Order: sequence, then structure tokens, then C-alpha cells
Amino acid sequence: MMDTVPHIEELENSEYFFRLFCRFEFAIKKSGVLLIDPDRALRRAEIDWVEFSRNLPEQFFGQVAEMGVCPTILSEPPKRQVVDQNRKLIWQDVQRPQNTQMLFECLRNIRNNLFHGGKSGDPTNKPRNETLIAEGIRLIEFTLDVQDELRLHFNGGD
Repeated sequence: MMDTVPHIEELENSEYFFRLFCRFEFAIKKSGVLLIDPDRALRRAEIDWVEFSRNLPEQFFGQVAEMGVCPTILSEPPKRQVVDQNRKLIWQDVQRPQNTQMLFECLRNIRNNLFHGGKSGDPTNKPRNETLIAEGIRLIEFTLDVQDELRLHFNGGD
């Protein structure tokens, strides 16, 4: 029975997406966009995605839409896996992104769904999942193109 569930390698570009997303997160952390808790001396290094979104150029979201960087993400965003009152895993629709912050929530949903949410085991949605992965890659690459400091950290510079 397990042989019928596709492995993550069977989703085109999934491994590249993971490597790219990991490096992207590292670059954001390296640039200092981190959540800070004034009541604790040390905490997990977590990205402040709200601040990250605010730091991008004001026209970023419009450019993404106009240039067709990720049309599926904008029109049919990735669903989010949630648990209902009966402890059953279900897929929840997500509002279409209206701004940069919501767009990066969608990017994180792609990563979470692929890594945690069983999308790699969903053969009926393979073409859509591959489209979302490809668009996630383009979104990361576009972001790196417009953020010099982020690109510097991504490429290993200080």
C-alpha cells in the first residue's frame, strides 16, 4: 500500500524549493529581521515576517502581480492544513493575498504543506502542487532580485 503514495522527489522541483527556502530563511535571519521578546534574554531565532514584508519596497506586491511572478498563488492560494473538532485533518481555504504580508504567508503555506502537511502524498493534486512549488521558487528569486542586502546574505556575504 505504501508504494502508491508518491515520494516528495516525485514532485518536480520540490527538493530545490526546500533548499532555496532554507537559504532564504537563513538570509532573512542573517539580515536581522527577527522576533524579539524584551522579557527574555534568549529565544528561538524566528523571522518577523510582518517586519520582513514591511521592509520590501512599497510597490513589491503590485510588481509581483503585474509581472506574473505567481498567478496561481494570487488567484488560488495554497490551502492550510488544520485540525477540526474531531481531530481530523482537513484543508482550509485561505483568503487571496491582498498585500505583501499575506503573499509571504502563502509562501510559508507551500513550504508547510509540502513538508508537514502531506501534499507530497496527494497524487490527485500533483499538477497544482508542482505549479505552487514553481511559483514559490519564482517568488523567492524575485524577492532576492529586489533586495540587495538579502541577496548578499543569501549568497554567503556579510
